[in-house]
Amino acid sequence: MSTHSAPNVRFGSPLIANARARRAAWSRRRSATRGSADLVDDHARAVAAAPLLRPAHRQDPASHRWQRYVALGDSFSEGMNDVLADGSLRGWADRLAEELAAEHPELLYANVAVRGNRVADVVERQLPQAIGLSPDLVTLAIGVNDMLRPKWDAQSCVEGVEHAVTQLRRSGADVLLVSFGDPRPRSRTLGAIARRISAYGQQLRRIAVEQQTFLVDYWGVPSFNDERCWSSDRLHLSPDGHAVAARAALEVLGRGDDSWRGPLPQQGSEPSYGFLARRARDAAWFTRDVAPWATRKVVRSKEDHACRRPQYVRIGLEGADGFEAPAPVVA
Repeated sequence: MSTHSAPNVRFGSPLIANARARRAAWSRRRSATRGSADLVDDHARAVAAAPLLRPAHRQDPASHRWQRYVALGDSFSEGMNDVLADGSLRGWADRLAEELAAEHPELLYANVAVRGNRVADVVERQLPQAIGLSPDLVTLAIGVNDMLRPKWDAQSCVEGVEHAVTQLRRSGADVLLVSFGDPRPRSRTLGAIARRISAYGQQLRRIAVEQQTFLVDYWGVPSFNDERCWSSDRLHLSPDGHAVAARAALEVLGRGDDSWRGPLPQQGSEPSYGFLARRARDAAWFTRDVAPWATRKVVRSKEDHACRRPQYVRIGLEGADGFEAPAPVVA
């Protein structure tokens, strides 16, 4: 194993009070700060060996019916850019809830994910909301907004996720973690954070094993290299991408197969772009999407958005989005 100096990491998180214990704990997790090519290779090998992780108590999840499902996270779980005819959002979490409700119509579903949120936001705001709803299934997909920042506090991110998972597992909920894919095949610019995503993904795998959670890992999955899975901003999934993400969750929960991992079906002749055309598309993307996003981050650290479904709803036939509010729920 090659050695590399770790990047500067802030030690301001209150989650581990004792500084000596904190340093010892982080030294056991140093792979999250290696930031090297061998770490990416390690991650790829781990995914190849075990693309899905299931807890010991749910090795046959198809036989279990969850009653109350809550989604936590950022714009990915909020459902950005998967827009219904009435302008409301759908997203992979809604799609997953719809499939779970198809076999269990009494399923209750809430979504407290908020665009722009980071790991600290999940710990401080979304986690108390979720625990207050007494779910028995929680999906947690968070971390990209942290990794996109110039200085990534890897340690605080990992500790924050671990704290959230610990609290959710103690509450009795099953947890499904999402580990994100390699952006290099589809974007040279976003490829700059590939090592961060890989390091973070390895830590999520460790947390999943230690805390006995589900985990689905997108690293190296061909379908997510297809431009049709992504919106024009290259940051958010398209409706096709949200559909693939929902199918991934269904597989790990025992309700689907691994067909989501393969390439998307061909639809006519795919456009081919030469070098100059690709650079022109990159320049247009930077002007249209990256520069405005960066400006918003400088002007204000986060936008004030409310979560879409702070209380449980039951999936039904009423309403344009296919959801209806249930009678008051006693958890």
